[in-house]
Amino acid sequence: GRHWGFALAHIEVPVHLWYGDADIMVALHHGEHLAARIPGAQLRVRAGMSGVLRKDRLCASNPVDMKRMPRSRQRASSVW
Repeated sequence: GRHWGFALAHIEVPVHLWYGDADIMVALHHGEHLAARIPGAQLRVRAGMSGVLRKDRLCASNPVDMKRMPRSRQRASSVW
């Protein structure tokens, strides 16, 4: 693949990686690879899920209160 223009080890913002363990399009090992290389990244795995993880299904276990999050972050966070 093409270089992203930055090193994963240089990311300094909180990163939450959400993966379903049944996803065949973007396999869990990709998330594990990213989590191992991004400082402080948190990998969250949803058992039996695949495809696009829906925000409404994640919020129950997600510590972030989506109602209190700024709208700009809500839009960015809605792309799982």
